[in-house]
Amino acid sequence: MGRAKRLAAAIVAVALMGGGCEPFTSFDLADLQRPTAGQVGGSLGGGAIGAVAGHAINNAAKGTVTGAAIGLLVGFAIGTYADPPARMKSADATVRAAEQAATGETMEWNTDKSSGQVTPTGAAYADHDRTCRVLHQEETIDGDHSSRDVTACRRGEDIWEVVALAPPGEG
Repeated sequence: MGRAKRLAAAIVAVALMGGGCEPFTSFDLADLQRPTAGQVGGSLGGGAIGAVAGHAINNAAKGTVTGAAIGLLVGFAIGTYADPPARMKSADATVRAAEQAATGETMEWNTDKSSGQVTPTGAAYADHDRTCRVLHQEETIDGDHSSRDVTACRRGEDIWEVVALAPPGEG
C-alpha cells in the first residue's frame, strides 16, 4: 500500500474513532429538515475529506463516491455532537427541570435558530415505583411557537422519559 493510501486510511480511521467520543445513538429525519450549522459544515467537510481519502485508497470513481458518502455521514454525526439540534437541548432542559427545578421555576435553552423553556407545574410524585413530574414545555423553532404539557418519569437512576403528552389545559 502506498504512502498516500496509508495516510488516507489513517484519516478515515481517526474520523470514525473520533465520532465515538459521544455516542451517536439515534437518527431522526427532523435533523435533516432543519440542520444546524454544525451538521451542514460537518457534512460538507466530511464529504470532501472522505472523497479525497476514498480516491487515494481506490483510484477510481467508486472509491471517491464511497469515501464521500462515509465522510458525509461521519461529518454529520460529528456536526450533530458539536452543535446539538434543538430537540437535544429541549430534552436536556426537560431533564434538568424534572430533577432540579422547584414548581414554577423555568429552565431555558436555545440554539442559533431555536429557543424554549420547561417549567414544572407540580411536585414530583410516585407512580408504580418510579418518580414522575408534570412539566410545561414551550419552544420557538424558526419562528413557529408551540407549547404542551408533558409527564416525565424517571426510569432507573439516570433516565427520564416522557410518558404522556397533552395540549395545555388538558394535562
